[in-house]
Amino acid sequence: MAKAQKQYSIYKRKRKKGRPLMYVKFRGRDGSYLPGRSSGETSRSAAETWAVNELSKGEVPVTKKVRFGQYADGFYDWNGRYVTYLRNRGRKFGMLHSVKMNAYLANYLIPHFGNRLLSEITARDVEAWQDAMLKKQSERTNETLSPASVNHMLVCLRTVFKHAVKDGLASA
Repeated sequence: MAKAQKQYSIYKRKRKKGRPLMYVKFRGRDGSYLPGRSSGETSRSAAETWAVNELSKGEVPVTKKVRFGQYADGFYDWNGRYVTYLRNRGRKFGMLHSVKMNAYLANYLIPHFGNRLLSEITARDVEAWQDAMLKKQSERTNETLSPASVNHMLVCLRTVFKHAVKDGLASA
């Protein structure tokens, strides 16, 4: 019978002053170790308790190799999973809004983030994209994009990431 893989590894990290801190490396969904996180504890047993508690709360970041473009393509389709999810819960979501949000994805978000893994896109990446969008000219009108348009795209992006976190494909 094969031995079950432990979901974390604990190691010590020295400090300039005081006792060393215990760090924990959790395993991602693919089985590889994620970067270490400080437990804030100085004893191995307290760090183990902290790690088990983090696992039980679901606070462990996950990694899965899904690209943004693959996940976001058609995210707002009228009969797609997300819009159907909203309508089944009594939320109003118009067809025109669906078309508009898919256009934001297709024209601005997927071309920029499409080949990147969901788990690798950071808040700094989104800020850099936002700055670039505020300087970019619209293909249709040759005017720079308004801050309101960029904010609508951010709402679109935030919704995609919120549901990627729910699906376990990105960490919060």
